[in-house]
Amino acid sequence: MNVNTQQMRYFMELAKCLNFTRAAANLYVAQPTLSQQIAELEAQLGVSLFVRNSRSVSLTPAGKILYDAYPDIVAKVQQVQQHMLVTAAGFSGSLTIGFLNTFMDFIPMIMRDFKNAFPDISVKPVRASLNELHNSLKNHTIDVAFSLIQDFAMEEIPSFRSREILNNAMCFVLPAEYPVSSDFSFTETLPLITFSDTADSVYYPYVRARLKKLGIQVPEVIFTDSIENIRAYLESGAGFSVLGAKDTFIFSPSTQFIPITNEYLEFGALWDPCSSNPALPLFLDTLDQFLENNPKS
Repeated sequence: MNVNTQQMRYFMELAKCLNFTRAAANLYVAQPTLSQQIAELEAQLGVSLFVRNSRSVSLTPAGKILYDAYPDIVAKVQQVQQHMLVTAAGFSGSLTIGFLNTFMDFIPMIMRDFKNAFPDISVKPVRASLNELHNSLKNHTIDVAFSLIQDFAMEEIPSFRSREILNNAMCFVLPAEYPVSSDFSFTETLPLITFSDTADSVYYPYVRARLKKLGIQVPEVIFTDSIENIRAYLESGAGFSVLGAKDTFIFSPSTQFIPITNEYLEFGALWDPCSSNPALPLFLDTLDQFLENNPKS
């Protein structure tokens, strides 16, 4: 098989126009030339790509598969080419990775894989709040962020791309001495301890909406700026919080955890597709490979 890019360019134009005369005009070639190139392409592939009759042209099922797949093939070839050029040149640069004030154990593993593949690229991790991560992405002071990617967290950055990595089931965290009931009566007397409404202005409204869905209206809210401070409040018996279940490993036996049915926090990678950092596509390739080897649970 000896398919060339010119044949594919002719095929894509004809598949778009479904008219030999119009496609030939768009390609600035004679119609017989276009017909010959398409016939040669079909012969090399061993399949018919178009159904032709005197009145119309349409794609065969095989032609539809090629038409749908070709843009991804081109993008992958370009990605591989860039990867080879960067590797051959011994590329040395930097990549800044932001992550939330929460527990995400996969980040060090992805960073390790990236450093093994590209030892000359320096990697700088930055811990920040949700708003700080978004602002840093907008200002290009970080290249990729591991953050919440649910709609409520993406409203101010709709043009950014994201890739889901894990779901973190939400749960109540409260002092162990408080009795637990199906009506969550502990929320009537304990204040809610949550992340600062200035540092993470979208998280508290989201938690408040989830509580409202459960018929809960908290009497008091105490804001703080880190999960360590939330732990201190809860372990001293000062209130309850709503967190992801994967964040609760830092808490002592003096706290208890109550799952919230069918409520999840979605975490993933977030980046600006217009970023000019050549290390970013390489990191995203590494991330794809990591996710392929470690399917999310």
